[in-house]
Amino acid sequence: MTTTKQTGRIGKILRWLIPLLFSGVALWLVFRQIDLSQLAANLVKVGWRSLVLSILVYLLSLLVRVFCWYILLRKKV
Repeated sequence: MTTTKQTGRIGKILRWLIPLLFSGVALWLVFRQIDLSQLAANLVKVGWRSLVLSILVYLLSLLVRVFCWYILLRKKV
């Protein structure tokens, strides 16, 4: 009985660990090509109004997607 508990526990850990590992490798592959000082310099040039507007648009699009899934799942969630 303890082996089934351990196997279930290992399965749960691997279910989270494998996607995190792939995400970490993907982020590393992307960020190794970027000059971080140049990125920081370009981010400073962006106005705060543009940043706030882009965040609001993103949150609005997220809200619309949530509503669409709510309708598609026929309010079962």
